[in-house]
Amino acid sequence: MTMESLPPQTQREKPLLSPEIAKQVETALMGLVKLLKARRFYPAEHPALKATAVEAAQGFVPYLQKEERLTLVIRKEAFLLNDQPVARENSVLRQLATHCFIRRIPRLTFLPELNEEDLMTLMGILALEAAELQRQGGAAEVLAAARVENVWASELEMAEILKRKQQMSQGESLTSEAPPETAPQESAPSTAADSDAKNREAMRARGLSAILADLRRASELEQYRRLLNELMPVAVLALTGTDAYDALAALQILHQHANSKGTRSTEARNALTEILAGDEAITALVGLLVNRETLADQRPVVFDLLIERGEDAAQALTTQLIDEEEARVRKLLAEALVQIGQAALPALHALLLDQPWYVVRNAVAIVGEIRDPSSVTPLCTVTMHADVRVRRETVRALTRIGGREASDALLATLQNDDAELRPQLLLALGATKTVEAVPLLLSQLLRSDPWHKRFEDRKALIKALGEIGDEEAVEPLLKLLATKRWWGRSRHNELRAAAALALGEIGQQQAFEGLEAACSDHSPSVARAASQAVRILRKRTRNGA
Repeated sequence: MTMESLPPQTQREKPLLSPEIAKQVETALMGLVKLLKARRFYPAEHPALKATAVEAAQGFVPYLQKEERLTLVIRKEAFLLNDQPVARENSVLRQLATHCFIRRIPRLTFLPELNEEDLMTLMGILALEAAELQRQGGAAEVLAAARVENVWASELEMAEILKRKQQMSQGESLTSEAPPETAPQESAPSTAADSDAKNREAMRARGLSAILADLRRASELEQYRRLLNELMPVAVLALTGTDAYDALAALQILHQHANSKGTRSTEARNALTEILAGDEAITALVGLLVNRETLADQRPVVFDLLIERGEDAAQALTTQLIDEEEARVRKLLAEALVQIGQAALPALHALLLDQPWYVVRNAVAIVGEIRDPSSVTPLCTVTMHADVRVRRETVRALTRIGGREASDALLATLQNDDAELRPQLLLALGATKTVEAVPLLLSQLLRSDPWHKRFEDRKALIKALGEIGDEEAVEPLLKLLATKRWWGRSRHNELRAAAALALGEIGQQQAFEGLEAACSDHSPSVARAASQAVRILRKRTRNGA
């Protein structure tokens, strides 16, 4: 009876798994998934395979250091712990449960002394076809024949498991649980290993080009699947070895198939995901990206593949970006991160803290190019960075992002009275049309400045008000335009001319009369600016604006 068919009251009687335990078991099982994939792709002695096995064994430690065992009952689409499903929403674990269920493994028990060798033997069993595994007596028989003491695939009680483990450690043979007609235990481990080794060797026997040629010609879906299974381990070995460019050609074809319409797209997508799994694949892709030998028409393919890996690829790219000294390489790393987009933001945001100024500046620039509003809050943490180059890049990034949150951040930064940033901030507020800034800009513009000590700043304020285009600025700007002075006349007239141009940009018809009067001003610069603004207003009137 499945969990779905249990009466409601029966389900309620079972204690729910605590979130901590559920997470520990899910992590341990995901380690098995990763190891099973690694075993398919890497030769037996490959360092990456060994490292994955060690990591998988470590994944069981948090649970087993507190419990005497981890026993998981296997159903068609779920692992049960204490009759409760573990991470049922995890589609990858559902697939692993189905994989075990098909191979008639009723449960798996892991003991605290579990090690990587035990898990590698279990992976060899899971790699067998279901019929072959049954021919060899089933998972329990093969584990017993291989004298694995810390993984049990039978429904024995704990006392019996411990008794058999003791017998095994003392060198005693175990009574077979399989029917007499099954294959002898002694031949099981070597048969499983030999069969798997022969399959892996056969898959590597043909080169990528031959497999790809057949893949292009494949007309039947089943034939296509079979060729993909042959291609995947070969492509992984090529990508992480000395034939990375051959692997890139294969990956390009798979990427095209994965993004095409038709029955093959799902199969190609799954194969592409499998090949690109693991840190070594990302390292290889980053290597291809920055390699001088990579051709211009090959790099877009590398970008696409890095996008497939999303956050994991971004982490590798930002790690290299931190210490990279070559400008050419930094540019490529930045371009890849921009193309990855939103998925790259967590890694980039992490660089904004506790890094040298040039690393922070580079990260800020990339974040600005991605232009995601979620970056505004992280960027606010560096608006007061000790290095002005970082602060300037932050203003540029906020300007590129735009929107209400970015505008608010720019306005808040302006209120920090950072003299080195002020001209750039005024330009940014104008470019982002931050209407909320208008009252502050007007108050600063209208402050008395008889000696023109703030001449450039006031000119920038006028320009920003014009670009923002809010009608609140019209009356103050008209008043400035109409005001004439004899002291410091030249500079004052420059401000009047700037006000006229700003009124033209704002485009409110209420400014028409004042601008038309200024067209005959004694100052040529004011008259020219007013005439230009009048033309703009008339054009807008004709166009119905």
